[in-house]
Amino acid sequence: MRSADPESAQREVLLRRVVRPNENCEFGRRHRFAAFHSVSEFQRAVRVHRYEDFRHDVDRMVHGESGVLVSEPVRRFFIT
Repeated sequence: MRSADPESAQREVLLRRVVRPNENCEFGRRHRFAAFHSVSEFQRAVRVHRYEDFRHDVDRMVHGESGVLVSEPVRRFFIT
């Protein structure tokens, strides 16, 4: 399905599929995902990260800790 307004579609995906489902994980709470009503609020609150910024949290998740970077259970990890 193609969108006549791809920018609007991307905003909707960010807020509805990424931000809202992860409001209660550590990362979401730390960055106040529940308070976001716009992409600009998200952009102001969540800076660009490098892998190294996430390394400790990813390691925690690899060792079985849940709710760290995402709320849903993590089933697989891939090296990319």
